[in-house]
Amino acid sequence: MRHCFLLLCVFQMLIGNLWAQSPWNLTKGQKYFQLNTSLISYRSLFYENSDEILLYQPITDFTLNLVGEYSFKDDFIVLARVPLKIYLIGEKDSNLPSTANPLNIEPGYFSAFGNVEVGIRKVLFNIRDYKLSTQVLVQFPTGSQDINRGLSTGYNAMALFSSLTLGKIFESFHFFLSTSIYFRNNRYSDGLEAWVEFGYRPLKKLLIMGMLDWMGSMENGNLTVPARRSLTGTFVNNQSYLAYGFKVNYELKDYLSLNSGFNGAIRGHFVAKSPSLNLGVSVKF
Repeated sequence: MRHCFLLLCVFQMLIGNLWAQSPWNLTKGQKYFQLNTSLISYRSLFYENSDEILLYQPITDFTLNLVGEYSFKDDFIVLARVPLKIYLIGEKDSNLPSTANPLNIEPGYFSAFGNVEVGIRKVLFNIRDYKLSTQVLVQFPTGSQDINRGLSTGYNAMALFSSLTLGKIFESFHFFLSTSIYFRNNRYSDGLEAWVEFGYRPLKKLLIMGMLDWMGSMENGNLTVPARRSLTGTFVNNQSYLAYGFKVNYELKDYLSLNSGFNGAIRGHFVAKSPSLNLGVSVKF
């Protein structure tokens, strides 16, 4: 009961990421699709922010995301994301120090869908080009696990995300701030997330962006995953991080854009200690 009361209070405060979304919506009837990829290869994990866990075997994590949005009205859209994840486990490296943690798993690959997400976003107000929007997102437990390798393509739980985002576009510059709270069942902890993005447009078709992203766990869940899962850092409980990133977006046409970038954690808990490389293409019509 107390948990439900907290949820209701948060909705009242936020009126409302898993994806840190800008506050700018599509116009009525517009559709937006993006296909993007993320690649990260790591041999160590952040642990309790300042420490690290060294791994004998390298792990490569490749994610393919399909994102879609449709605007019913100028200030209201529905959205969905379908991820496909592929993991590659490399051979053991015998040259690492004895402090490294051996995974002792068979090299190879594992592929499956991740957590499918659907949601809505609504613009709450637009005053002097400052826009405030809210987003509610539901995440489904559609991931899979490779128990022998300690890998997971998603959280084995339902989740509800509620976010509030404020932003403004100037002549060649934009910024937005986003806060989010999420609730996850099946004994996982709930958490908070904050995101800030700054963008600069040196050319009409070129946009350069930098961002900071923080996620913290409330540590109110009692789920304990197998040690092997923890050593891969794939969707374990109580993950947290402080991360940075840069993106470049180039408009080939009014309806077609290419984007690339990278993200990396500055500190964290059970997250990869390597940056990710990202490529994507989007269409809007």
